[in-house]
Amino acid sequence: MNDASQSLDALRREIDTVDDALHDLLMRRAALVADIGVLKNSEQVAVFRPAREAVLLRRLLARNDGNLSVSAVVRIWREVIAASTLIQGGLTVAYCPIGDVVAGDRLARGRFGAGAAVVPVSTPAQVVTAVASGEASVGLVPVPRQDDKAPWWPLLYGRTGDAAIQVVADVPFVLSEGGGELSAFIIARGQAEPSGDDRSLVVLECGEPISRDRVCEVLAENGFDPAHTVSYDDPGRPGTHLHMADLAGHVALDDPRLSNVRQALPAMTVWQVGVYAAPMGENG
Repeated sequence: MNDASQSLDALRREIDTVDDALHDLLMRRAALVADIGVLKNSEQVAVFRPAREAVLLRRLLARNDGNLSVSAVVRIWREVIAASTLIQGGLTVAYCPIGDVVAGDRLARGRFGAGAAVVPVSTPAQVVTAVASGEASVGLVPVPRQDDKAPWWPLLYGRTGDAAIQVVADVPFVLSEGGGELSAFIIARGQAEPSGDDRSLVVLECGEPISRDRVCEVLAENGFDPAHTVSYDDPGRPGTHLHMADLAGHVALDDPRLSNVRQALPAMTVWQVGVYAAPMGENG
């Protein structure tokens, strides 16, 4: 056996040792997760914590040396997190076609693991219903577009307390360079948690028609960064004109800037559709 073969064999043995160490650490992690699951059940803490996941992924990507790609790190830890969630009781994920049925299924399993329990439905409204009824723990809905004929986000209006449903996360968390964009939002019952770098979805309800350009103008004048806005005239509520804006930061409803926006438009009410961790680019 030549020196090159001996060197290759030595490296392979070292990889075997690393694999065993990785497996030991994963088993240790699983045991810790099981202990946490017992505490969560006793204290009725939610299994799905997307803000905490975002903090974890940001920390890992910040220390990544580049030998592993960003997408590889995210994919590996998504499966680790999915396995941990299953240990703690698991999730059921409702999704509708996002682009098409195959894309919806791929996004659901990519975000919640290859073994995720999924509930395919036909429309975003049915996703909201599945989450509201408890048939699903979480749901994937498409990012709103202006040409949506029956948008899902007005269905979240008026839900409070235990019945509240909000956007709590985005898909994907890491956007590809060169035009990558969000494909879906994740909705769940309860209130979204802050991750330290977030975006907020705020709805302005107006009694008179107002252009989206005017809405963006007023938001910008009051210090907001409206990255994306959509409008909808609800046929079930004549004279109601809704405008949803995707704003940088964790914007609370008692933010005085929102009060100024409400008066300037004017808007009758302001309500929140959710808060989600701001996505990252492949280069950070």
